[in-house]
Amino acid sequence: MSGNYKEFLKCVSESVKGIGGKTTEKIAEKIPSFKEFMEANPEDFKKLVNKNSFGTLIKIRELLDSKITMEENWMRLIFLKFLYENMKSVKEKTDITTLHINPFLAKAMKLNKPEDIISFYIYQSIGRGLVTSMGNIFQKISMIFGILKETKQAGFDAELDEGNGVTNFMQIKSGPDTLNVEMLRKLKDHIDYAKSQHPNCKTTLGLCYGTEEQVSSKILTYLPGGIENVIIGKKFWELVTGQKDFDEVIFENIDSALKSFKEYCEVLGCEEGQVENDIIEAINKQIDVILKNWHESYGNGVDSVNKVIKGQM
Repeated sequence: MSGNYKEFLKCVSESVKGIGGKTTEKIAEKIPSFKEFMEANPEDFKKLVNKNSFGTLIKIRELLDSKITMEENWMRLIFLKFLYENMKSVKEKTDITTLHINPFLAKAMKLNKPEDIISFYIYQSIGRGLVTSMGNIFQKISMIFGILKETKQAGFDAELDEGNGVTNFMQIKSGPDTLNVEMLRKLKDHIDYAKSQHPNCKTTLGLCYGTEEQVSSKILTYLPGGIENVIIGKKFWELVTGQKDFDEVIFENIDSALKSFKEYCEVLGCEEGQVENDIIEAINKQIDVILKNWHESYGNGVDSVNKVIKGQM
């Protein structure tokens, strides 16, 4: 049984209430491979999980595809969970107080209509969370496909054994302009410390999307070795997975997650008809909800905008 299979089961269990660590271990022991997991009779699971979890577990399994690898199914589940958690976050934005308006910025940008303020701040609020959580997803995916290993080296996310006693310590970030100057200074300190402990080591900044031409001037200036110690986009994914054009595999699994997203939400208890097709649709719907609450609480037009802005002080 691979360690990855146990981690895959943990990912499955995150979508099923009532399945914790002990139950996951029990499933891994009795059904010790992904192939057996996909082929097992539902009655086999009934012996291992409580009755409240059983139905959800079987429905989650039905969303998986036995024709593709465990790792790709794992990736789909990660994307489904990402969509679900961020959809929940959108729906929690029910009125203007949940958007934390900066009154000075609103004035400076001439946001004079309720819908302008609401649209700007809901996209800003949700966007920050989306960027952060997508960065975490990239990091997980880069570890799932088996070449990178977790590292204990401070300041790095993973390590790669390059042979001949050479370890490549890697910090993984989303894209070509993710790091600010302070983050890069800290990374330099981590690099210096790693090299003092492991004189033969390599250190790499792995960027999950973009091209070398897009790498920020901050990275080129402050990262020791500059572009020589950066691996980005297609080259990054080929290094960490051993597969060419792995970005296409990611795109395919995002598409698959989107296609089964409504079904996934219904399995998790969302009411039929209450789930949007995607996050943008959910945001636009929530803008209407907040706008309705705005009108009820503050009125209409510029006067209502002034009330809201002054209410932030």
